[in-house]
Amino acid sequence: MPKDLRVCYDRILPRDLRTGPPPVPIDNAVPRAAFERAKLWRNGITLRVAFLDGVEEQHELVRRHAPQWSAHGNVKFDFVNNANPQIRITFDDNDGAWSYIGLDCESIPRSQPTMNLGWQDEGVILHEFGHTLGMIHEHQNPQGGIKWNKPNVYRDLGQPPNSWDQQTVDHNMFATYDRDQVNATKVDKLSIMLYSIPKSWTTDGFSSKPNEVLSAKDKQFIGDPRNYPVASERATD
Repeated sequence: MPKDLRVCYDRILPRDLRTGPPPVPIDNAVPRAAFERAKLWRNGITLRVAFLDGVEEQHELVRRHAPQWSAHGNVKFDFVNNANPQIRITFDDNDGAWSYIGLDCESIPRSQPTMNLGWQDEGVILHEFGHTLGMIHEHQNPQGGIKWNKPNVYRDLGQPPNSWDQQTVDHNMFATYDRDQVNATKVDKLSIMLYSIPKSWTTDGFSSKPNEVLSAKDKQFIGDPRNYPVASERATD
């Protein structure tokens, strides 16, 4: 297993709360950063963020890095300690890193977290807040892409720190959304939303390194007229 391999996952709603068609597994897919249209927050919103646990050092890291998204899109974060936060963060180092996607956070009971930061650094925080804003890992290019070595992916992600079962791997690594569900960019290998993919996970030697900062396309995409535009109303297709 690659040393210190850590992959976050999209937290999905329980079946009775989830709306829309589920992702469909495919074998050859290209990772793409994308927003799920139905889960975008209102443009210009200020999201209230609270910490359910953790220490001040962890809180400060989040307060420092998460607002980078706000510098490029029309959405802000207000770190509060009131009884009605939309985003609730826990720091359970036994539960990896995950977040519910966009408006799914509103369906989660107020006593429960909407994000877990089991490890904390700039890249992880930016990635998880990308999910909170509605960004997903998009695998939807039917004309080619990653040639997965599935047994190796199942093996590695079944071990700590992820400890995923096969269904979770399928959802996060080999799944696609319908094209009319998402606002997507072309493939951006520098995107903060792209997984780290070791060579052992592919059959043709393809790999990608973990990205720790917002890419130029990430910055452009958050402010895209379809997502969180700063100077105008959100566009519709």
